[in-house]
Parts: sequence; C-alpha cells; structure tokens
Amino acid sequence: MKRTLLSIAAAGLIGVGMVSGADAGSASTATVSGGRAVVHVTDATTSRVTAKPRTSAPSAATKAAITRAVERSPLLGEVPPTGVVVTAIRVSTRDARWASALVAPKSSDVDPAQVVLRHTSKGWSVRDLGTDQVGCQVLKAKVRTELGLWGRCAV
Repeated sequence: MKRTLLSIAAAGLIGVGMVSGADAGSASTATVSGGRAVVHVTDATTSRVTAKPRTSAPSAATKAAITRAVERSPLLGEVPPTGVVVTAIRVSTRDARWASALVAPKSSDVDPAQVVLRHTSKGWSVRDLGTDQVGCQVLKAKVRTELGLWGRCAV
C-alpha cells in the first residue's frame, strides 16, 4: 500500500496521484489569509498508482526465442520455416508465461495466423495457431484479451 497526497491549489493545479472516492482517508483544508490561495490536502491509501501497459515489450532475446519456437512448431504443418515471417510479438503482463505473435507467409499461398506461446523451463513453445478463436482452450479470458487475439471464444 502506498500513501499518496493529492494537493489542489487555488489556481487549479493538481498534484499527481490516483485516488478513488472509496480510497479516501482523512481530508483537511487550509486557507491562506489575504485570499492568496486555498490548499486542500487529502491523505489517501491506494493500492495502484498507475495502470500497467497492455503488454510488455519483449527483449531481443525473447523475440528471437519466440521466432525460433514458431519456426520449429509442428503446427505450421507443411509450411517451411523459411516461408514465414514472425511479427507483432507480445508478452502478457498479466501472466508472463504467455505470449502471442503473428505469423505471415512470405508468399500468398497461406493466410496469416495468430500464435499463442507458453514459456516453461524448457523455453517457449507454440500452444495454439490459427485464424479464429486462437487461445480459447489454453488461455484465461483476460490474458487472451490483453494479447489482442482475434475472434470470440465459443461458450
């Protein structure tokens, strides 16, 4: 838990901090004589100060490992590893064991697809690959949404 002070001056400037009404603790007001300024201070307890980014930016090593995992996956079927390009790699901030990527053909013979990968002690491996409902059987809904996977999962 972090203690955050939120200050409001007469000029309308607001100190940085995120406070909800439910989090508000005690409040006090001080008025400076001569009408110069009124300062309101709220002492609030917050559990989150900033929002997390949608997904984390993977390192070059992570991108290379994910690319290798996709290129070596049996889920590519008859498409040779040299026939695809792996892009848009994302790692979940909700559960860093999960990532997604786009795999696109170098030729127009195959449709682009999304890939879901899982990281274990052995490295990254492809868990699902396709064009619709990718990850529905292996990911929690919030992680799937965060990774921006296409289509709704059938209930």
